[in-house]
Amino acid sequence: MKFMNKVVGQWLAGIGPNLIENENIMKYMDSIQSEIKFKTIATRPGGLVKGEGGRKLMASDDKPPMMFSAFKDLGVFTVDAIKDESLYGKYPFVVAQPTAGKSFTTTIAIVVAVAVLAGYMAKNMRN
Repeated sequence: MKFMNKVVGQWLAGIGPNLIENENIMKYMDSIQSEIKFKTIATRPGGLVKGEGGRKLMASDDKPPMMFSAFKDLGVFTVDAIKDESLYGKYPFVVAQPTAGKSFTTTIAIVVAVAVLAGYMAKNMRN
């Protein structure tokens, strides 16, 4: 997953320096865990947007967020995360909880299929 983060983050999105800084911060936080008297959780959401929210979020160790979350939803997630001792000392990604009948993989497959169809239509309409 680190390889994909570097490819997408550094070359496609242009946020390489941010990713390096985030990794350095996580290393520092790991190095001081035994020295501090409180527990830490560093959440890593995707993009944040204004709005009413209403989406249920969850922690993920290995699935980077491919979505935007409302500030309100991240706030609710963060308060709940404080109560979850299994997250202490970790840096979870924040992703949407799957909805019934719809998975992340299904969503990506649909997006890819629509993109392929649009490309095919655009090519054939020019001829």
